Amino acid sequence: NFISILVFPQGLYADIRGITETNYLLGNYNSFICKILPALGVGYHLLQTGFISKKNYGLLWLIVIATYLQVQSVTSILGISILGIFLLFFNNKVALIIFNAIFYSISTLYLSCFFIYSHTSVIFSFITNIAGKSSTLSGRTVLWDKIVKLLSKSPIFGFGVHSNADLIEYFGLNYAGHAHNFPLQVLFQTGIIGGVLSLTLVILTINILLKTSFSPISRCYGCIYFSLFVMLSADFYGYAMIFQIILLINFICQDIYKDFKD
Repeated sequence: NFISILVFPQGLYADIRGITETNYLLGNYNSFICKILPALGVGYHLLQTGFISKKNYGLLWLIVIATYLQVQSVTSILGISILGIFLLFFNNKVALIIFNAIFYSISTLYLSCFFIYSHTSVIFSFITNIAGKSSTLSGRTVLWDKIVKLLSKSPIFGFGVHSNADLIEYFGLNYAGHAHNFPLQVLFQTGIIGGVLSLTLVILTINILLKTSFSPISRCYGCIYFSLFVMLSADFYGYAMIFQIILLINFICQDIYKDFKD
């Protein structure tokens, strides 16, 4: 993927909007993170279990950093920064007092709601200035306002699944192929029913992360869960990618818990 960025700086193909310069081997540069973040977690897992060396894992991080020096995805840079800082300084049992699955879930839910409902606040303006974004987060706040107004019209079942092209036409915004916010996307498409199902999956993930918090590997995957949902407060990568990461975390942590019990 990194080689494709270097060899084809103008992109490999055009998306439905006719834009080419954002699309490479792993897709749109904003969605690279859904493959890179799990790779960093699996790499750490392999490092801790002795399958690869520190040099191997360091090389992976070097390629990731070089990738984001070439493509400036603010949300992705934030996601890998959270994971990198956690692995360097906070992957220990003392930090677990703060950095645990309950804290992750509450804080990311608050962040999502803050972005949607408090985007006229001084704090929001400060965040966008630090991130180098416009006061509308590249137009996201305009879309969020439109979606929030629609939710009351079909709160139970939502509005169903539509193609990106249909949503772009419906909202009259060329970036409106999705809600750019995971909770809002779920509520818009599937209503309260879908929200409850998604919440159930989150609760199951919290439960297994808490049960396996003794393991540095599990704590790493817990931080990946946190990083993912921080990014999902201002972006959306498709249900398939999101649920694959969540199921990966659940599967591995279930395996860690099984070994611990045995």
